[in-house]
Order: sequence, then structure tokens, then C-alpha cells
Amino acid sequence: MNHKLLHCQAIVLRSARRLPLATLLFLLVGGCGMLRPGQASFEAQLERGNYQQALAIAESRRAKQDDNALLWSLQEGLAARRSGEYQTSNNSFTTAEELIKTSAGRSWVASGLGTAASLLLNDTALPYMATEYDGIMVNTYKALNYLALAAYDDARVEFNRALDRQRRAKEHFAALIADRRQAIAAQEQREAGKRADRRVDVARTVDNRTIDDLIARRYSNFTAFGVYPDFINPCATYLAALFFSLNGDAPKAASIMEEAAAMLPDNRFVQEDFRNLEHALDTGEAMPPAVWVVFENGRGPHKEELRVDLPLYLVSRKVLYAGLAVPQLRQGTAAFSHLEVSADGKEWDTELLASMDRVVQTEFKDLFPAIVTRNIISAIMKTSLQYEAGEKLGTFGLLAGAVLERATTDADLRIWSALPKEFQLSRLPLPTNRHLVISAPGLAPLAVTLPPCRYAIVYVTIRSRANTPLVSVIPLQPPST
Repeated sequence: MNHKLLHCQAIVLRSARRLPLATLLFLLVGGCGMLRPGQASFEAQLERGNYQQALAIAESRRAKQDDNALLWSLQEGLAARRSGEYQTSNNSFTTAEELIKTSAGRSWVASGLGTAASLLLNDTALPYMATEYDGIMVNTYKALNYLALAAYDDARVEFNRALDRQRRAKEHFAALIADRRQAIAAQEQREAGKRADRRVDVARTVDNRTIDDLIARRYSNFTAFGVYPDFINPCATYLAALFFSLNGDAPKAASIMEEAAAMLPDNRFVQEDFRNLEHALDTGEAMPPAVWVVFENGRGPHKEELRVDLPLYLVSRKVLYAGLAVPQLRQGTAAFSHLEVSADGKEWDTELLASMDRVVQTEFKDLFPAIVTRNIISAIMKTSLQYEAGEKLGTFGLLAGAVLERATTDADLRIWSALPKEFQLSRLPLPTNRHLVISAPGLAPLAVTLPPCRYAIVYVTIRSRANTPLVSVIPLQPPST
């Protein structure tokens, strides 16, 4: 945690007893701006395809070991992977896993940041908390990195971990929601006990339909995404099934591939793989030689701030400003609609395998009510301080309180921004001459030569049309098989 934030929190927690109200207001307004250092420059390097420079920024930010160390470990891991530094990437992802375990054991209820400082400041005063999809993608990327390093046993471990995370995700997420609701209820109760003195009714404000309607009118993009059931990421599920099907565990692979096929009824390649796998199990024959093109497409979803000015009659007529700011999820941007793969005189187009827009939205839609409620309570606390400042210090205090509330009303926009918008897939028979060409409208053809192998993934990453495509070839079995 940075020194400025620690200083701000200490002021908040001691303010009522030890500092004059006017001093508190000006210290908060002047010293507690919640900056996001490094994020803009990191994003700029990603957009240019300068992954080495993005990696350097992420490394320096992660090394600070502040409340955003987990987020920067995630960014660092993916920037290293795109730089071709697979072991460095896995080291970063392992650090992220350790931080995820630490954060999982930290109760939001018991955290003072969850009840006091973050409410008088904003949610960026809280440590970054991993999402379920963060953990699932960490293990999926580690598995792919190990495949690129020809460490097949390690890849097996990571695919198993990704599947286990998905199995436990629903239970973990339910516990997180319950934890946050408990913290919010406790804070509501504390604030309700003060409302007679403050003349601000927390319960009435939080439950008020007018505020619900304001949010609903200005937050209409939930339906634009859709969600996946029970926090399942089809990309992680499918890639794990594909690996197991080719590396000695076809019965296990069949049940996992069946799940992927059920989620992706319109993806003909997944359906073909499921049929081929069932045939192999029935006959004892090996699956036919093939190459899979996995396309990591575009820039993933991001968050923007939605600011809502509350009607003052809902809180008190003796204040100048009352508002809240909540994150608004925006869909990612595709680099191309699809890729075209040609070999042996035939062509195949890539098809959607998994939408990270939908993966992220699956969790966000369930967290959003708690985010709104917390921000409303935060607004009421700040408005109460504004009211008290006006009562004790007159117009000067009222103005300072209004400035304080406006200055500290910011949404938490942190997200693993290096993720893609979506994953696409194509599957074709192993070319007779081991050559294939990948193209798209507006993309110069990419010639790919396969090494001697029976099965391989051609992994293509294009964040934007301004980037040079990243292409790697990953054999899916050890050479001896």
C-alpha cells in the first residue's frame, strides 16, 4: 500500500476524536487523490504491441508490493507470455497464485479498510481482490506456457488446477457475496444508529426505488454481454479436454469435452472433436492427425466510471452535493472478426470458443448490487460529514465538505486489462506438406511451418490491427508419442 493512502486512512480513522473538522476536510481533499500510476503507460504499450516495454512497467509496479501487487502480477504474467518469456510468465503467475491464496483468507468483514477508510474514500482504498476468472485464466495460461516449454507433466497439473478452480468457483463466489453482504449490513447498522444526529437516513436511502431507477436507467448494458453458467470458462474447459484426449486420459477427456460441446453447440470444431474422441474410445483408434488454430483476439472488457448525482431530497436539504460513482463494464474490442486458415487447397474460418466479455460479466453482474450499496453508504457517510461541517463551520465548512465528497467519489476500475476479448478456434487435418497460411481481410498472410508432430496448436495473438501478430506452434504430445 502506498504511503499517501496509508496517510489518508490514518487521518480518516482518527479524525472524529483528534482533528478539527476543517483540518480533516482539507487534508482529505488535498492529500487523498486516488491515482492509478503506471496503468495508462502499460495500456499504451499493449496497444502498440510493445510487450517488452509493457512487461517492464508491470514488473516495476508489481515490485512495489502495494495493494495492487496481485493485479500487476497478472499483467506481468501475460505481458511476459506475449514476449515469449514463458518461464518468466509462469513465475509471475505463480506469484499471482500465492497472492490469490492470501487474499482468499482475508475477510472483507474483518478488514478495517472494508468498513471505514474505503467508505470515506472509495473502493480503490481496498486491496485488489482476485476474481474467479483471474485464477482460472492463471492456471490455463500456465498450462499453455508449459506446453510451449515441452513440460507436459507440468501442463497436466495446471489444466487440472484450472478445472478444479472452475468446480469450486460457485461455492467460493457464494461465500464472497455472503461476506460482503455481512460487511454492508454491519455498516448499515452502524450508520443507522447515527442517523438521528446526522439527520441522514441510511436505510431509507439505500432502499429507495428512486436511486434504483437512476442506476437502472444509466446502466443498461448488462444484457449486451450474456453470461456463462456457474463461472465456467469454455476456453479452459476445451483446452484441458483437448490436452487430456491426446495425452493418455481419453475417458477423462470425454466427460470434459462433452461439457465444452454442450456450452458450444454452434462451434463445429468442438463438436467434431467430441465425436472424434467418442469414436476413439469406442474403437481404440487414435484421433486423426490434426492442427488446431487458437486465436486470442483483441482487447478484453474494461471498466468505465458511471457517476450518479443523487437527488438531495433523499438525504438532506442542507448539503450541496451528494453522489456516487460505480464501475460500468464495457465490452472489449476485436482485432478481426475471424481468421482464415488455408492448407492443402482448402480453407477453414475460426469460430468463437470463449468470450471474455461474457466470462467477466458472469461475475460482475452478481457483484454489482453490493458495489452499488457500498457506494451509496459511502455517499451517505460523506454527505453526513458535509452536513456536520456546515453545522459547525458554516458556509465554509459546507463548501469544503462538498468538495471533499466530489473529490473522493471515484469508481474502482481495476481489472486484468491485458486479457483478450475472446478466443476463437479452427481445426483442420494435419497438412501433408506441414505448411498452412493464416489470413484475414486487412491482415497480411502469415505462413506457418509445423515441426514433425502428429498434433499441434498454432497459437495466434492479435490485440489490435496496429500490432504485429504473435504466432507460436505448440506440439500437443511429447516427440516420443
